[in-house]
Amino acid sequence: MAIVALLLVVGGLVLKNLPRGPALEEIRAPLQDADLALQAFEYTETRAGRRQWTIEGDAAGYRQDVEEALIENLRVFFFDDAGEEIEVTLTARHGRIDLAARELRVWEDVVVRGGNDYILQTQSLEYRDANKTAATSEPVRILSPGADVRGRGMRMDVVTRQVEILSEVHALIAPQLFDEGTP
Repeated sequence: MAIVALLLVVGGLVLKNLPRGPALEEIRAPLQDADLALQAFEYTETRAGRRQWTIEGDAAGYRQDVEEALIENLRVFFFDDAGEEIEVTLTARHGRIDLAARELRVWEDVVVRGGNDYILQTQSLEYRDANKTAATSEPVRILSPGADVRGRGMRMDVVTRQVEILSEVHALIAPQLFDEGTP
């Protein structure tokens, strides 16, 4: 009896301390009411045989009636007009793709990385494939070597990496803020 109790305690401690991935509920969320459900997937959007963007995620649910996919824990990689990868990636906890309009809306823990040039953080972002722009009305923070810029609202050209902060802009410019190679 004591051995069984000891095994239960040790087993409980081992299970409690195992590394965990996303909660099962988070992965199942986009699968509810979906016509098609996928887990651990990768999808590449092409136009005229050229890659536009690639999206990876832990789970996705596609609803045919509204031509949209809901995605959990997503990563997006962007390509230029020639189909070559540009060093811009986007990650977020949740996303919705409108396949007809070719638009992507992401929210919660949104991070855009532009190679070693910058990191953009916000809580929601909308990407429009037609003009390769991203925008938000939420607070944003952009970190780059020597600068920390904060504001509300942002527009970004994904290809040229030009960013415009729309209001409440606060900037700290100090080259000693970051080590070389940051962000």
